Amino acid sequence: MVNPASGVTTLADLDNKKLGIAGGPVDKTWLLLRAYAQKTRGMDLEQAVEPTFAAPPMINRLLLEGDLPAAVNFWHYNARLSALGMRPLVSVEQMLEGLGIDTVPPLLGWVFAEDWADQHRAELQHFLAASQDAKRLLDESDEAWAPLEVMIKPESEAVFAAIREGYRAGIIKRYGAPEIAAAGQLFDVLASESDGRLTGGVTRLSPDVFWDGYRQP
Repeated sequence: MVNPASGVTTLADLDNKKLGIAGGPVDKTWLLLRAYAQKTRGMDLEQAVEPTFAAPPMINRLLLEGDLPAAVNFWHYNARLSALGMRPLVSVEQMLEGLGIDTVPPLLGWVFAEDWADQHRAELQHFLAASQDAKRLLDESDEAWAPLEVMIKPESEAVFAAIREGYRAGIIKRYGAPEIAAAGQLFDVLASESDGRLTGGVTRLSPDVFWDGYRQP
């Protein structure tokens, strides 16, 4: 995300400027942005910018006050920025496409023990289906969001609407072999770009990570 007053309109404009980053040196979006800049622009972003690491709320504050020209933050903080006049420079979807990952992979998931899943297969399938039903409801109904407003605590109706639409944009509509393959491609990028620091030295994502008891056609 960039502050329009900064004059930053391309990645090249970030040269010799500060870049706010939430999540630390191995933040996944920061790593992805570095790989994207290198592949599409031949730009060593780690050397070109001055990384400024801080907590997400502080990153937003510094960007809004003009102390940072651009920032990498989590999606719900980006939604707030968008509603407050900041604009996207490049999206995760654009970065994935630029890196040759044509299918958007699942970026969040549930973690559970395989033995437990084997013993409670039907219950786990029902739970995952219920989770998807909840997402479908939030995707289709503005009214379903009303009870959540007190927990989200948006600064304005515009911010609440931006968070709602940002959440909806991230709902996975399919989950199968293409998405699992894309997750493996993304893992390869993050492992390489972080020199294994993010992945604990693991260089390949095992297909066993993805439980065989659930797919979404």
